Amino acid sequence: MKVSTMLLIIIFMPMIASVVSYWIGMIRESYRNFFLIGMMVVEALITYKIYGIVSTGEVIWLTIPGVMGTGFVLKCDLYRFVFVAIAVFAWFVTMLYSFLYLIKYNHRNRYFMFFTLTLSATVGFFLSANIINMFTFFEILTISLYLLIIHDEDEYSHEAGSIYLNMAIFGGLVQLLGIFMLYAYTGTFMIDEVGAIFEGMGYIKYVIAILIFIGYAVKASCFPLHVWLPKAHPAAPSPASAVLSGVMLKCGVFGIIMVANDFLRLDHYFATMLMIIAYANIILTGIMAMYQRNLKRIMAFSSMSQIGFILLGVALLGVDENYAAYGTLLYIINHSIYKVLLFLCAGVIYTLVKDLSLNNLKGFGRGKYILFVLFLVGVLGLTAFPGFNGYLGKTLLYHALEHYVEIHGFFYRFLLILFDVGSMITVAYALKMMVAIFIWKAEETPPKTSNKWIYFPLFLLAFAIYYEGTHPSMILSALGDAAIHLGGTRQFHYAFYEVENLMHSAVIFLFGGLIYVFFINGLLRKNENGKWMYVNPSMHWISAERLLYQPSMAFVLHIMPRAIMRIDARLSLLFTHMMTALLRSSNIKFKTISDREYTLKSIGFDAMRWLKTVSGSMILALLATMLIYMILTLI
Repeated sequence: MKVSTMLLIIIFMPMIASVVSYWIGMIRESYRNFFLIGMMVVEALITYKIYGIVSTGEVIWLTIPGVMGTGFVLKCDLYRFVFVAIAVFAWFVTMLYSFLYLIKYNHRNRYFMFFTLTLSATVGFFLSANIINMFTFFEILTISLYLLIIHDEDEYSHEAGSIYLNMAIFGGLVQLLGIFMLYAYTGTFMIDEVGAIFEGMGYIKYVIAILIFIGYAVKASCFPLHVWLPKAHPAAPSPASAVLSGVMLKCGVFGIIMVANDFLRLDHYFATMLMIIAYANIILTGIMAMYQRNLKRIMAFSSMSQIGFILLGVALLGVDENYAAYGTLLYIINHSIYKVLLFLCAGVIYTLVKDLSLNNLKGFGRGKYILFVLFLVGVLGLTAFPGFNGYLGKTLLYHALEHYVEIHGFFYRFLLILFDVGSMITVAYALKMMVAIFIWKAEETPPKTSNKWIYFPLFLLAFAIYYEGTHPSMILSALGDAAIHLGGTRQFHYAFYEVENLMHSAVIFLFGGLIYVFFINGLLRKNENGKWMYVNPSMHWISAERLLYQPSMAFVLHIMPRAIMRIDARLSLLFTHMMTALLRSSNIKFKTISDREYTLKSIGFDAMRWLKTVSGSMILALLATMLIYMILTLI
């Protein structure tokens, strides 16, 4: 098998399998499940074989000319492979989980079809070296993800799907405009060629970059384009929410890194804008996570806050050689693993209780030691507890930020404070979930998990979180060539578990615990009719979604096109009437004193013949000269 052919296989094999699995599922679901497991095993094996090639520093290219007019171009180096590996691993464990989770769901066949198609679009997106190919896979991803969000087909899921689709279409149209401008000014769709051309361009490169960035910012749930995510997570089935948070958001991050690093070459102005957005995500959506009562909404806002840390890492690229590059890559990998684990744990809870409100989950996990350990590992990864994977990326990003402050001056130390505040908020809302579910006493005896096999894929994720956290040198050495793409060096060694880092982590957890005790438990927990319940005052706040986004999307996507169509119809009708009247007028006959008949048409032909004569040309030239003279005099 050719090396380049393997890229085609890992993209189009899931696409073909999605259709075949639907047909097999109509015959027997167990056959479909075995078929999909076999497909995922082959996908994982080919992905591992690709790693053996790109880990040596080799870059795999595949070009098929004539496809889509610009050619179909794929590229795989170790940097792109990191994202592909995340997707394949997350889909593998989530697919295993889905077979048991969806037993009592309707439309299971349709779910697995679009779930598998989404994997195909995601891998194709990460491997595309041509931005038109990339955009095509991005839009396939948009549609297939929409069908996963509305899977339950109830009123809430359709509302969530509508908001998501409106935002995605808006982002896609804006991005497409940016792609057209990119080609108009650079003459290329090849991602690797844009950066060198941008260096010689003026401010128009920022316009192009921001238009393309907006499309990816919607998918990455960047503030203030994040409003679709808190609705999509609770609406979608838990395994779909897991890959939505763990992998789909990384598609947006991948595109943002492309704009910042490959196109603008770490431009200072763009990096500053990205840093502002990053801190808005970290702080504002972190605060919103503390207010929520629905478990999946907490995790949704948590995902947006964690994406803020990743965007901060992207904004810090180029500040130093290694801290930002390795820290960003580690954060991307680690967030995918622990967030998938937490969403799958939420799915286990939902299958038993059919509710995700913390007020109704009080004490659900007491005595469920397996679920408690798995959820705890996910939380420890999320909160960057020493010994678990989240600690690695956050430690490196903090040191990159310290370097940034040293370069720009003492005044910028407030950025370090905001970073720590965001980390403390993460600890606070994580404690809110843990204590409510596993520490509080249950009012009723919680049901037991009927099928213990559902925990198997969760153990794979928990092991990855722990193993990576305890073997940082191994993961750093494996990411060498990937870090080079972001400005790092191939070799990087760092002692994560120094006393200074551990003390800093201890301070974060101490103040995070205080925020939980005094703010969440003190202000957001009320005694109502003898029962302690969480309240959510943010539900009564002014909603940007209802006041701004929904009317804007309705105007742009529905009202404006209809208005344009009506105006176009009226103008077309008016033009038709004018041409009809002019045609009729041209045939009206006029008589002169000599009784000779003329029509407007014949007069026009006579005037054209006269202008072709010498005298007519001279008079026309004289009139034109007089007109030019009058214009110049007025100016």
